[in-house]
Amino acid sequence: MNNMNMRNAKILISVLFLLGTEALSGCRKPTQPPVPSPDPTPSAVEPAEKTICAERVRFEEVSDGDRIVLVNPGVMRAVSLIPEGSQLIALAVHGDAEKLTYLPPQTALFACEKTEDGALRLNTSDGWLNPGAENRTLVLDAEAETPAEWTLTDTDLTVRSANPEAGNLHLNFLPDYNRFSLAADEEITDSLYPETVIYRVSEGYTMPEDDGTGYRLTVYETSDIHGHIAESDTPAEYRLAWIADKIKKTRNSTGALRVDTTILLDAGDLFQGSVLSNLLHGEPVMEYLTKMDYDAVAIGNHEFDWGLEHLFDADATLKDALSVNHVPAVICNLFQNGNPVSLARPYVILNKTAIDENGNELPVTIGVIGHAENYGPSIKASLFSDPGYEIHEDPAAVSALAEELKQKQQCDAVILLTHSNAANTAELFSDDPNIDLVLGGHSHKSDYGRNTAGIVYASPADNATSFVRTELVFDADEARQPSFRDTRATTLLIPSREETLLPAEGDPYACLDPEIVELSDLAFESAADVLNTEVGYITDPIIRYEYFPESSNRACLSGNFHTWLIRRAADADVAFYNRYGMRQDLLIPAGSDRRVLTLADVYTLFPFENNLYVYELTMEELLEVYKYALTVDGDTLFAMMSGMTCYYSDHTVNALVKDGEPLYVNGVWQNGHEKDTVRLAVTDFMATSNRNTDGMDNPLYLWSTTDRLISDEIPATTGFIQVLEEEAAANNGHIPFPTECEFIYGEYPGN
Repeated sequence: MNNMNMRNAKILISVLFLLGTEALSGCRKPTQPPVPSPDPTPSAVEPAEKTICAERVRFEEVSDGDRIVLVNPGVMRAVSLIPEGSQLIALAVHGDAEKLTYLPPQTALFACEKTEDGALRLNTSDGWLNPGAENRTLVLDAEAETPAEWTLTDTDLTVRSANPEAGNLHLNFLPDYNRFSLAADEEITDSLYPETVIYRVSEGYTMPEDDGTGYRLTVYETSDIHGHIAESDTPAEYRLAWIADKIKKTRNSTGALRVDTTILLDAGDLFQGSVLSNLLHGEPVMEYLTKMDYDAVAIGNHEFDWGLEHLFDADATLKDALSVNHVPAVICNLFQNGNPVSLARPYVILNKTAIDENGNELPVTIGVIGHAENYGPSIKASLFSDPGYEIHEDPAAVSALAEELKQKQQCDAVILLTHSNAANTAELFSDDPNIDLVLGGHSHKSDYGRNTAGIVYASPADNATSFVRTELVFDADEARQPSFRDTRATTLLIPSREETLLPAEGDPYACLDPEIVELSDLAFESAADVLNTEVGYITDPIIRYEYFPESSNRACLSGNFHTWLIRRAADADVAFYNRYGMRQDLLIPAGSDRRVLTLADVYTLFPFENNLYVYELTMEELLEVYKYALTVDGDTLFAMMSGMTCYYSDHTVNALVKDGEPLYVNGVWQNGHEKDTVRLAVTDFMATSNRNTDGMDNPLYLWSTTDRLISDEIPATTGFIQVLEEEAAANNGHIPFPTECEFIYGEYPGN
């Protein structure tokens, strides 16, 4: 599909959506049959108390009889009671990030037993945390006769399986918000410890209980939706319809639907990242925000992907979709050419109603300040720095604004809505008595806590998989003047697909808002022709985060697929890709030897509309790129690679090999290859991001203003589709891609 046809298709899809439901009458997606949830399997694990406190400890600090929780702090997940074992659920973290002060009731607490040789057995009331039957997942095994034993070697926490044929296994976290997985054979350094940490439950600790008094105003927050109004699975997963249902039920708690009894906010990154939103240019999300009466949205870095002027009107509200949109955009520290940005407001003031336990009402005034960390370096220059945008990280100015809202505008409470890590931002304003709640995003983490200064902070996970629910608590004097008492973050709600996101039997909308379901179906129907267009088929799965053992977490099938497409589309010799740009797995269906690849799959794999940057470099210069790839920041930005084999150890390039010929070995160039030229391709996100935690700048960023950059105008997704169509045409529909590992941890085995 060429550029013009793709552009025309997007325009037609957008027009169909804007025509609304009448234009699609007769072609509405049929009601999907209910999918019954499996019968719950009894679990032997005692659930965690909601009010426990758990302190982070090292493996060697665990004693016999301790109760522990296994947590991955990167995505705030803990091993849960789900019988399959390796599923994870969200949890909340205290302000110092070292203590858990809230755990969902499904969290698994394990009693520890230490063997004579110091191994750790993780025991439930009558079972163990063991590898599953295929030794690829963890299970809560109530039938185990022999428990697995966990041991620590250097920084690698491994499990000695009860199955003698399995040998030692290494626990590797798959950051797809779903599970831990076990990898065999090669040692995976840091696979679990310290990335996965142990929290020891303190005896007798309970959090301060809420006495239930005071006037309550419920605050909801979403963030980093990235266009995920619904997922086009079978059956469809109505994520925003589920969230909308919960908010409407709160608004209807008095018997009439009232938006004044809640605050509804979003911390940014609304539109870019899903096939439906991208094809419809964010219009379904805009309509959702309108229908749900959002009070304000912050501006995230991905709001710049299409240009702010395409998303916000001159009155600093979102663009209209099916309805007139009055939702304001807020950010106080974004400037353009030295002036506050005109398409957003620094704050909004909301007149709301708090209600006590007896139904008595109290008018309150709430200020909401928009804010962001300096995400400018992650946005390509043509969309951010070239038009004169800057983010000023000036806490004193934000505090002055909060004081003005409290003192001059008579706000009873102030919320800081920020596209940044909530915990870090709350700590930044610890000394500010005028900020009462920090709601964040950008980190893609479900997180909640109260820092040492008493400020409550919270943020939801990404892609509409969770949202925050908090309460502002007020007292009233005899003249019924409100005074802010406290903030209570009651829950971080994480939907369970089987129970909440699908039409329910007998009552298809028991957990879903029908209006938002209809909006989602309209989006599906508008994009159906494009989504269902077949490109070809694959016979190897496209899997993230199940790394080739020899790569030490630097190569996988998904990384190979992405970098192969970049090389082909840019006619390059070598390509890199960022670790978290891999957004989806595409598996081969059970019982089949292939998977049909549709345009929906392509847009899901590549949700961001990037251009490709192509550089012409000497091999000496390419070596600098490899060196940067082995830094802390390069491990994220340049994690995946193909086109040349690189042998490495920690932060050192040991060898570069092309087509079996060594070009560089242990610091020595072979046969004058250092002067060879090579074409390197990356996405614009990688080329325009300069991160230098280790003191090394991204060389591609530095070279983007030199003649080394020979092209920056190739549209990535359109180019990828063309490559896939060409491969399918040349191979009777089959799309082969490289499956060998080219990032290899270790010394070069040749001479």
